[in-house]
Amino acid sequence: MDWSPLKRVNGFCRQMAHMLAIASEDAYCKEGLDAVKRRWGCEVDLIDHKGSQAIVIHGPALIIAFRGTEPDEIKDWLSDLNVGKTEIEGGFYLHDGFLKAYRLLAADVTKVCKANEDKDIFLTGHSLGGALANVAMWELETHRGVRIKRSYTFGAPRVFGRKMSRRVRNELNGRQFRVVNRNDIVPRVPSLLRFQHTGAVAYINRRDRIQINPSFFYVAIDRILGYRANIIRSHFMEYYTQGTGSE
Repeated sequence: MDWSPLKRVNGFCRQMAHMLAIASEDAYCKEGLDAVKRRWGCEVDLIDHKGSQAIVIHGPALIIAFRGTEPDEIKDWLSDLNVGKTEIEGGFYLHDGFLKAYRLLAADVTKVCKANEDKDIFLTGHSLGGALANVAMWELETHRGVRIKRSYTFGAPRVFGRKMSRRVRNELNGRQFRVVNRNDIVPRVPSLLRFQHTGAVAYINRRDRIQINPSFFYVAIDRILGYRANIIRSHFMEYYTQGTGSE
């Protein structure tokens, strides 16, 4: 694995996004952990608590990739999505289900980050894993004193309440990126009235080209022209890996 893309520091980097997309896909461990280790050429650990999972890739940099929702579970997950809020401090809210899922892993994630503070640390994840990466970055930076170099999420749902999302954008500005694949429905839930996204948008259009922070009208037109793309199928991680790998 070529680790050089992780050395880039200014704005969105497609090569970095592709590398972290591979990590997010590997978090599912479909080929087994040994295959993941061979691909990355370094030690890879698995953190697993009551269904919440992440892999930790110990290379020249540290990558923590949170596992997302299995493809055959997406429809059920969307219909059962818990939209309750948890107040964490003075009027700041985030998604209750995502916070609880992250806290199952929080102690181990914090421990591995503290043990590797001499390295650049990257967080990533697909679907539910992207939501966990967003919660993790906030908690690690604000409550654990851990500096996160970059976070790239893929097809992540909304996580933060409106007031908190503004605070997150202000404090983590320039280090969070969320990649959205054309007709993927998951980034459009939960309700915009209750939760909002954070981070710059990297939108993969119907031609597999990436647009940074496109306008609402650009996205609407692109989705109409690419209407044949299934809203569930567009969420599959393989299409994010493909889209970020295209020139």
